[in-house]
Amino acid sequence: RPMKNDFSIRLSADDKSLIQVLNNSQNKLAKLESAFQKAGSKSKVFGSSMEGLGSQLQGLSGQFEGLLSKVGGSMEGLSGMFGGSITEMLGSLTGLTGGFAALGAAAIGACAYILKGFDDLKSEMNNFQAVTDVSDEEMKAFEQSARDLSNSTGVAEKSIIALQTSLVGINPQLSTNREALLKSTEAAILLGKAGRISSEEASTALSSILAQYNLAGTESVNVANAIAAGSKAGAIEIEGLGEVLQKAGTTMHSAGLDYAQSVALVEAVGDKWLNKESELGTHLQSTFSKLQSVKKGWEQFNPAIVGTTQALENMSRAQLKYSDLVELVGLQNAPLLQQLIDARGKYAELQKEVTGTTAAQDMAAKQTDTLS
Repeated sequence: RPMKNDFSIRLSADDKSLIQVLNNSQNKLAKLESAFQKAGSKSKVFGSSMEGLGSQLQGLSGQFEGLLSKVGGSMEGLSGMFGGSITEMLGSLTGLTGGFAALGAAAIGACAYILKGFDDLKSEMNNFQAVTDVSDEEMKAFEQSARDLSNSTGVAEKSIIALQTSLVGINPQLSTNREALLKSTEAAILLGKAGRISSEEASTALSSILAQYNLAGTESVNVANAIAAGSKAGAIEIEGLGEVLQKAGTTMHSAGLDYAQSVALVEAVGDKWLNKESELGTHLQSTFSKLQSVKKGWEQFNPAIVGTTQALENMSRAQLKYSDLVELVGLQNAPLLQQLIDARGKYAELQKEVTGTTAAQDMAAKQTDTLS
């Protein structure tokens, strides 16, 4: 709704002192409204935490009605738009009593919070620009993208900028590709919500996996969907899957597996490794490393040559003894290799589950609905 311009409160005719206080505040409140309108570009800068304050403010004669929805991610800070501090500007409101005093205090507190939010956002944007070394003009485009993503995800814009700074720190190439950075950020947010982990943890896992499988940032959402689908179909959760792939992804990729096949293979044996994801990652890395350097005559067991599905099938048909498995991959890895052979059918089924899915979006949406 449009902001009201009438700052008067209907009071009893004989309450002269209260009317005087409000009249003294009227001009200052008008200046405040004007300042916010100058900055306004309708952005969800501060996230849903401001909605409660917005409700409080609307009770103060409507003079702050819709104020928060007008606040935007202006490139310049709000502080310079005010002649004095926010407390001084609204100081006369402290003369109110009772319920009006509470509303006045809410107004002052909320506006101070707004200013701090803008300062925080500006700080995050300065950090981002320092890390990326982009021009002011490019910065405006990055900021607009972050604002749009904030509006679509409900995540505060300053948190998105901070996350993007972290992502660029992990993968500097993202600073030259706004689309890839946006996709990486969106994927981290989705995977974080789906797995009930922080966006920062999700972004670290995603960045590592993208690097190990030589994927561009634009593939981030697809990777997030595969991981989410794997966790849904298998026993290992999103966080655990990320941990396994961060340890074994490079070696599995060198053996010919893509990220989706890797997720499927991990989940095929995942029920045997609950709460031991780090150990599973270490054993998978070692197992696939050894399988790629098998002795002459055993090339049919090398996944880099015949593919993982065929290699496991060949091992099953050869009816290898446990001592043969030890010779193939070592004593420490033999139990895992036996599990992989036994789970080859499940691996084939899971590959279908984790390919071409929207699991991360679906699970994230479900988590959001549950919390709302």
